[in-house]
Amino acid sequence: MPAMFGPVAFVAPAWLAALAALAVPLALHLWARRPGRVVRVGSLRGLEAAPARARALRLTDPWLLLLRLLLLAALVLALAGPYRAGAGRGRPVTWALVDPALPGDPTARAALAPLLDSLRRTGTPLRLLAPGLPALDATDTTATPAAADAWAVLREADAQLAPGSRIVVLAPDGFTRVSGERPRLRAAVEWRALPGRAAGRSTDAAADRRDTLPLGALLVADAAHAEDARYVGAALRAAAGVSGRAIAVTTAAPDDPAATGAAARPAEWIVWLAARPVPPALRARVRAGARLLTTGDTGLDSTSAGALVPWPGAADAPPLEERVAGAGRCYRFAGRFHPD
Repeated sequence: MPAMFGPVAFVAPAWLAALAALAVPLALHLWARRPGRVVRVGSLRGLEAAPARARALRLTDPWLLLLRLLLLAALVLALAGPYRAGAGRGRPVTWALVDPALPGDPTARAALAPLLDSLRRTGTPLRLLAPGLPALDATDTTATPAAADAWAVLREADAQLAPGSRIVVLAPDGFTRVSGERPRLRAAVEWRALPGRAAGRSTDAAADRRDTLPLGALLVADAAHAEDARYVGAALRAAAGVSGRAIAVTTAAPDDPAATGAAARPAEWIVWLAARPVPPALRARVRAGARLLTTGDTGLDSTSAGALVPWPGAADAPPLEERVAGAGRCYRFAGRFHPD
């Protein structure tokens, strides 16, 4: 969390430690030697035995010293990134952060306009979900600003608001412009998804229509893999929540012909968690373009597509092997999805 100094916050407060470098020009000025003066004396006899007097430390050229200190302090403050805290710092307020892609999107404009009018009537400040949190009304929305990580922008907004404040984020449906761990904020964050095109999404209308259809997944498990199936099912539901695309999961037993037979409903993904081999009907679906995930032998004639890194930070984890089978793909995990 950025360090606060009254109404001023710093993006990178660690740089303030560099203010200790102000001692360098101060030391140079204290120890700088003035040019010596020529003193005429009658005799040098007896001076060798005279004790040397310590020279008093005195500042030389104080204005030059002040200039050097100010330049160094200005450099440190620039690296620390100071900015003025918001006017709502003392009491909880509500801010609305609008994704930069929404104002210029014709699809989102119809739903966005009445919502913005309602927020303006309540006095809610409207800002862009972009670095610096520029005001929406003072920004040219004809050109979409560069995409930024939403977590970083939310951290910046949270640093300017009082504890207990509220942030309403207006973003297009399928918004995924986040990276890293979700930050812990003092303000409550409310997400509102609006129809529109998320940044980086395809402009292919046919692809967009296909992405709105539910993704079919067939999850087949025997009794010994019941817990494995429970965890994989939870992962599929979590993937649906993150991607914004619905996933229709059908669970079945290995001996259920209604799900695993040739007349069963097609599925883009097949998860086979059973000790017995994958039946011919499902193998035919994989060759036709489906994707198979299993912990056993696929039973398919396939070619290697390279080994995938299984889990980040776990070098000794079982490998996940990817293979090509006709128009489909097979993923074999050399382990178990069981929690134990």
